Amino acid sequence: MEASGRLVAPAASKADVAEHLGQAGSIPVRLRQPVARPGPAPRPRRREDTDVPQEAPLARIPLVSGDDPDADPKARALLARVKESRGREVNVYRGIANHPEILEAVLQLGQVAYFGNSLPPVERELAYYTSAVTNDCFY
Repeated sequence: MEASGRLVAPAASKADVAEHLGQAGSIPVRLRQPVARPGPAPRPRRREDTDVPQEAPLARIPLVSGDDPDADPKARALLARVKESRGREVNVYRGIANHPEILEAVLQLGQVAYFGNSLPPVERELAYYTSAVTNDCFY
């Protein structure tokens, strides 16, 4: 239960999702097959197609560490929450921590989208899997 008093449903396991699919009937899905999209295929963008000189280094976003005493205190506190909930500091959040207000908003959005919806855990995972397959994003 959260501090707000709201019950938080645990994430569904893959076994729960498989069981749910078995009860509801199979959904035909072709894994790892390209999805045909209407319109012409996008042309891959090559570096020589840009105005960036070939010898120019690529910019890197510094990753903030929650253990860094020089880091913004708000960023350190938010990264501590991430580490507590996920067991480690996830790099995408460490990059966003360069702007603590944005990180706070992203974490709040994730909390609402994942836990603050009306879907049961099994259907929530099914939506994620369907979205991943549709967009060729396998995890």
